[in-house]
Amino acid sequence: ADDGFAVAGLEQDYGLAVARFTPSGTLNTAFDGDGIATVPLTGPSGYMQVTGIATDTGGNLYVVTFRPDDTTAVYKLSPTGGLVSGFGTGGVAVLSGSYRYPGGLRLSPDGSRVYVSTAQNSELQVTALSSSTGALESGFGGGDGEATINLGASANAADLVVRQTDGKIFVGGSAIAAPGGPTSSMMVARFTQTGSPDGSFGSGGVAQPFLGSSAQESSAYDLFALADGTTYVVGSGDANASMAIARLTDTGANDTGFSNGGLLTDFLTNTYSRWDGVNVQNDGAIVVTGGRHPTGGSSSAITRRYTATGQLDTTFADGGSLVRTNTSQAFALVPQTSGDGRYVSAAYESDPADSSKSQLVLTGIKPNLSSSGGGGGSGGTPGGGGTPGGGSTPTPAPAPAPVPEGCTRSVVVGPLEVVGTCLKREGMTWTTSAAATVGGLSFVPNGAGAKLIIDPLNLRIATSGSAKIVFQASLSGRSVGPVKLYEGAFDWTFQYKPDL
Repeated sequence: ADDGFAVAGLEQDYGLAVARFTPSGTLNTAFDGDGIATVPLTGPSGYMQVTGIATDTGGNLYVVTFRPDDTTAVYKLSPTGGLVSGFGTGGVAVLSGSYRYPGGLRLSPDGSRVYVSTAQNSELQVTALSSSTGALESGFGGGDGEATINLGASANAADLVVRQTDGKIFVGGSAIAAPGGPTSSMMVARFTQTGSPDGSFGSGGVAQPFLGSSAQESSAYDLFALADGTTYVVGSGDANASMAIARLTDTGANDTGFSNGGLLTDFLTNTYSRWDGVNVQNDGAIVVTGGRHPTGGSSSAITRRYTATGQLDTTFADGGSLVRTNTSQAFALVPQTSGDGRYVSAAYESDPADSSKSQLVLTGIKPNLSSSGGGGGSGGTPGGGGTPGGGSTPTPAPAPAPVPEGCTRSVVVGPLEVVGTCLKREGMTWTTSAAATVGGLSFVPNGAGAKLIIDPLNLRIATSGSAKIVFQASLSGRSVGPVKLYEGAFDWTFQYKPDL
């Protein structure tokens, strides 16, 4: 309501903790006196999982959690940080049943309802509660406030969004496909405003954008729905080894005008990586945030911006990416003002003073953030704001050519990133016979059959056969051509020794 933002998580005794910040990134002391409100854990001991948070126009906060007693509960906090006693029981509404794993939480366009996504066995569910009382909304679903889609296999719920124009509800997550299919397939389900599966979307209200693709082992973690029916869903692909984006039309089909047949995978590593947040600006640019976790290397939180057609926007940050190293995971992306390009990215990392603890890191991101003047800087410091920088506006670089079918532009192998115009996928390796960069060094094929082989799962970069490869670099500040560093065949395999 005041263009500030809030973050919910666990306090040290595993109860609920909610921190509220001003637009400049300082704690809002009008909220429980110091900007942080805590709700002690009651009942069985154990971890409380926090999966979603939303605010209404009056400044009330709603938080959905999965509790140690195996129930899903929604907490309502007032603008000053106290539980709202008229909501549920003492400010807490508990969903019926157990082992209903929550995904996300959103308000209806008019603010009268709280929608919560959950998954239980093969069922994907949306529950509608009154935002004032926490009671089930009888006009939703089957008259009991519950809407359900049975996927016929195990389901996992992620975030949900509510389209403002018609109140339709989108739920992201993953589903196990039929025998012989992927273990997990990214999924988007759509419900009508009254809680019925939307038969005009996908198959029976469910779309699986990566099913049948080379990256079909996939999961969804966040999504964004536009008024024109376009839906973006982000998460992981390639069995959690790549960071994945899909764009769907209003019918749930892959939008072929975006990237490679409506699908974009990037930053392939040999271990867990994913996008956790997505937002679409007024100009159509797509901003995503998440984490990369290469085996043996340092984890990093990363925010990227793509054009409306799925090309990396090189006018943003350092060639399109804003990276914070030694950070476990960026898990949320909050627009500070509607659509103007200012964001706050929320991440967590180990506390330097006590490695047994984690700390919250908030980074303010400016419009057209650039490492070369104009937008200024490299984002806010942890907890800092994201106000636009001064100076002249940088001249936008021309949009790169579309990524060819079956290609990607970036693959990470251990400590190195390989970047090219077309790194062509062949199974779980990538190859290129064109110029590329490896760890910032220029790779130039020399002679017939010269090819670079990129194998992130085995931490290997090599040449094919005896093909000659030239690595070269330019000397900074010198008006001379590239300097040849190496020419010949090679086969590199990376090994790591953790710091003791």
